[in-house]
Amino acid sequence: MLKEPEINSNKYELEYLKDIKIEEIIDLEQELDDGKLILDYSKINNLVNRRKEEEEKWKEYNIPHTLSEMLGINKDEIIYINKLSEYIDFVSKLEPAENYVSRGQKNCTNKLIPSLHRRYTKDFEIYADKYESAFKQKIVFYDRDIIGKSKEALRAEGQHFGLPTEYLDFTEAHLISLLFAIEDYEYKEHHSIVYFIDALSYND
Repeated sequence: MLKEPEINSNKYELEYLKDIKIEEIIDLEQELDDGKLILDYSKINNLVNRRKEEEEKWKEYNIPHTLSEMLGINKDEIIYINKLSEYIDFVSKLEPAENYVSRGQKNCTNKLIPSLHRRYTKDFEIYADKYESAFKQKIVFYDRDIIGKSKEALRAEGQHFGLPTEYLDFTEAHLISLLFAIEDYEYKEHHSIVYFIDALSYND
């Protein structure tokens, strides 16, 4: 049984409808048990409106506001850049330049969380020991010095080979940060981001 359509669609809104999955508007298990199909157009309207709102949030003029709310950073400290020349100009004006480190991420909605903490929300030290032990066993054939290295040195080196750690990489080479942010050129889901931190002020 179908409810009367209440959705006012136009060509623009039909673009949103393409991405809606049947599971989002119908409880298939319940509908099949009841032996009838009820299509609720108010649900479709709500989904279309949510998609429109989400798209609006990420338009160029809204990005600073959206990220400000998401990250808890002052809106004035967020700059939208879409040219390499603008990025280089921004970096050249950092003052004092030697204090700044940066980190690039391809998805601006991902939090600044180390890989180990992304996998495990608790007992991460137990998992860290397991990962480090397995990493040592594999790499000892190529680097005998690994056995004598401190836990910190092992983690710092290991994360460059995919070892999950509680560290986050930052660099003084800001073009490298930009590379990490945009190297996946096929990625289109969200904007990329580069974080800049005055390390001296942060540590103080």
